[in-house]
Amino acid sequence: MVLTWSLLDGGDQVAGAAIVAGLVPYWEAVSKASDALYWLGDRAQCHGTADELSAKLAIGTAFFLRLTGDNPVRVTALSRKALNIALALGDKRLRASALVSLGGASLMEVRAEAASPLFIEALTIAHACEDRLCESDALNNLAICADYAGEPIRAHAQYEASLAIARDSATIARPLVRCTTSPHWPKTQTTSIRRRGTSAKRSRSSNATARRGNS
Repeated sequence: MVLTWSLLDGGDQVAGAAIVAGLVPYWEAVSKASDALYWLGDRAQCHGTADELSAKLAIGTAFFLRLTGDNPVRVTALSRKALNIALALGDKRLRASALVSLGGASLMEVRAEAASPLFIEALTIAHACEDRLCESDALNNLAICADYAGEPIRAHAQYEASLAIARDSATIARPLVRCTTSPHWPKTQTTSIRRRGTSAKRSRSSNATARRGNS
């Protein structure tokens, strides 16, 4: 296997890291978080890796950690690393993705009030540079923030807007079912190809259960 040779058997580490980054959308689409995290490892720190690739690896690693609900501190650090690189490079698409990732780190800790401005900024940038997928991701996460705030009507509208963009971009990896108007936890399994809201939803569900147990 190419990854085994390049990353484990003393092959070309930089080429291997680039292959891993290219596989991130596939692992996201088929929900292979464990495989992704195994190969991602610390590739973002790989010596000789270009800054842009390092940032993409950091965002990919942060996403799968969010999906599994693991280590919000590391997710924050990886997202900030990616954001700093994006700012230094002047890469708007990368910046928008990093902002979504950083907002997701806040949602892992149920801090929607901190996450929302990051998603709004990401949405603005993504719309301006016509990154439709990131725009959909940002809207999906803003809908989660609206659910936290007890605003089901706004949440529903944002879920629908996110879904419409995903459909228009033909980037849906899994079926998206109807949005709920519940003022509490959204019962949708809304899933764009990157599914960046899923980990936040799972994190919220776990935190809500914990709060009920402590009450």
